Amino acid sequence: MRVEMNGIAVHVVCAGAGPGPLSLLLSHSRPRLFLEHRRLLPLLTGPSAHGTASSDAFGVVVLCLPGSGYLSTSGLTHHQVAELVHQHLSSLLAGQ
Repeated sequence: MRVEMNGIAVHVVCAGAGPGPLSLLLSHSRPRLFLEHRRLLPLLTGPSAHGTASSDAFGVVVLCLPGSGYLSTSGLTHHQVAELVHQHLSSLLAGQ
């Protein structure tokens, strides 16, 4: 899904299952795409299907950062992107 973070479009994939999953953030760098994490999601979010306990599941957030992948360059510095992501994830996790 695409979300707005302070007026900047960011692509986010959220996945998770299991009792009280630990939060995990996956990201990437240019020119890579978030789709490269696609194979990891079932392993991290549904471990019982792969022979381990469901209590080992993660709640995973995969970010396609502004200026990488197919999103346009935002003109933000690395520090500004980090602050933007921190604010968004803090509000996302506070809602759980």
